Amino acid sequence: MPSKLSQNSQPYLYEINTWPWLEAISRTEGKAIDLGTVPDRYWDEIADLGFDGVWLMGVWQRSPAGIGIALTNDDLRVSFDAALPDWTSSKPELFVAGTADELRTDPKSFVAIDGHVLANGRDPYFPAWPDVVQLNAFDPALRNAVIKTLSEIAEQCDGVRCDMAMLVMNDVFARTWGDRVGSAPESDYWTTVIPAVGEAYPGFLFLAEAYWDLEWALQQQGFNYCYDKRLYDRILQGPAEQVRLHLLADDQY
Repeated sequence: MPSKLSQNSQPYLYEINTWPWLEAISRTEGKAIDLGTVPDRYWDEIADLGFDGVWLMGVWQRSPAGIGIALTNDDLRVSFDAALPDWTSSKPELFVAGTADELRTDPKSFVAIDGHVLANGRDPYFPAWPDVVQLNAFDPALRNAVIKTLSEIAEQCDGVRCDMAMLVMNDVFARTWGDRVGSAPESDYWTTVIPAVGEAYPGFLFLAEAYWDLEWALQQQGFNYCYDKRLYDRILQGPAEQVRLHLLADDQY
């Protein structure tokens, strides 16, 4: 049966910073609360506000390897939330590799984990992020692992938000990592992943965070919704007339 979220052409999502929210409920209830034991009244309060779905931000399991990296970086000690399970130590072949020389000459872009040198994640325009390790989006085994993970998520909720979704598009990924990751596969990342998940979970929604005017391209690759970054920028910086004209765009866009 399709979810309420999938039936609404313009759904309203309520974002929750999951761990602090659960800790606050635990204090109120006087006992430890996890997502499986949240009393119904807390969900009902959100539904009564008129929202169609809840985005549980930060629901992932924290990575011991990632925490170790963060503890050596003073800038990240307060705010670090790792987004990876323990693949950095058990499946290094799924990540973009570096060399010992690169680790020595550019320690902000590479990290040593259990005898392997791996590249930190980045986009093509900014320095590497020291709290994440870069998955190899061209690797078929990685794509299969992502499909498996997303399928597990689809068993539990209506949709998923994909952070910086444009970074794993074939052309962007090749431009960012060059010869280090080899030739791009024939099929693009999202045109491989999204249909595979959709075969088993046809009502599951994909929401993309996108930049560089790639929203339309991501929708063509299977995303149901994309952040409208251009609209956000115009609301913050532009005159009202630019916002009005933006909202007069073709309905398909």
